[in-house]
Amino acid sequence: DEHIIAVNKPIGMVVQPMESSPNHTLLNGIFHHLIRSNQCDRNDANVAQSLLQGVVHRLDKDTSGIVVVAKTLEASSKLSRSFKSRLVRKSYFAVTRGQPSMPPTKIIDDKPIYIIDAPLLKKSSGKMAVERKAEMDTKEAVTTVTTVGTSPDSLLSVHEVSISTGRQHQIRVHLSHVKCPVLGDRLYGDERTKKLAKGMNIKRPLLHAVSLTFPHPIYDREMNLRSPVPKDMIRFVRSV
Repeated sequence: DEHIIAVNKPIGMVVQPMESSPNHTLLNGIFHHLIRSNQCDRNDANVAQSLLQGVVHRLDKDTSGIVVVAKTLEASSKLSRSFKSRLVRKSYFAVTRGQPSMPPTKIIDDKPIYIIDAPLLKKSSGKMAVERKAEMDTKEAVTTVTTVGTSPDSLLSVHEVSISTGRQHQIRVHLSHVKCPVLGDRLYGDERTKKLAKGMNIKRPLLHAVSLTFPHPIYDREMNLRSPVPKDMIRFVRSV
């Protein structure tokens, strides 16, 4: 609408321009869409600036799924407040090697649910890691993992994952921490997971932002958006 735009971000696309990826980003695409639909002029610097400030959440380059961007400064401010106040519910599908090593926190409808409450710290290398030392500059991170199904050989699992905090690489780090790395994750996956992904010709972490629920920043009605599972993940979802 005139206040927000939601996009099903494809695999391999950066959300906003940066030095290493100045073009072909999600924001470039949104700006082009607004021009083609006569919502703004190509040289409208105000719209371009509003879109830059309208990015209140992100997905990693190789994570697919829903991203919502504010079109106006008012919408951006209110949407950002909703994220900070944890009024936004984010849900993902993840394909992992194996199942979490921790016992389930609870079981509902025969589905094990794991709540991973483990603070994260950004290392000097740029990687995120679980860190429990109180004196370190850690960030709270809570991830809820519901196992949807497991392959007959128990080698792979599909999970629905929700996060109440939105730390960088949070889901990938937490799943690796409980010994079930995201399949295709070269950064946080162990050698067994990397070897398995290579044999299956999987070239990216199989993580997809499937739903986003939030109060509309202007009208305050609940928005519930869903995104179809991409082709490279659908065969795993169907198999379990």
